[in-house]
Amino acid sequence: MAKDFFMGGDEGEISKFNEAFLKMKRLDKIQDGINTLRLSPLQFNMEQRVYNYQLVLSLLTSLYMEVIGKLSPPEKEKAMELKKDIEENLNKKPPFQLRSHYDKKTTIFVEDAWRELEKKINDFEEFLRIMMDKHGLGTPSEEQEGGFD
Repeated sequence: MAKDFFMGGDEGEISKFNEAFLKMKRLDKIQDGINTLRLSPLQFNMEQRVYNYQLVLSLLTSLYMEVIGKLSPPEKEKAMELKKDIEENLNKKPPFQLRSHYDKKTTIFVEDAWRELEKKINDFEEFLRIMMDKHGLGTPSEEQEGGFD
């Protein structure tokens, strides 16, 4: 009977498959998406029907979910605090707000709200990237074995 590469086959052997390669590939794809969307965060994405900054937040959540298993309890708490801060900011002061004037509704851009949200998004991303490096999920640095910079 053929062996299942991922499960170890019928004899109950432990698989030698290493998920690290696939995890790094997912992390790279997520980071590439964030970097691309960051070029025009206020642009409305017609395909997804949301603003690009909303897609960045979704990708940052994915990044967080990939990294969470490596974080210490205080690091998890800090990440959750940063994420919650963004969500509260979006609920209280969204950068795009719907205004009514008589029978007409208009979406307006509120720059102060955007600047505040942008800073919180950048803080969350920076924290996650620092955690990735700290826990061996980023590009190796010169100090790390096999590193380059």
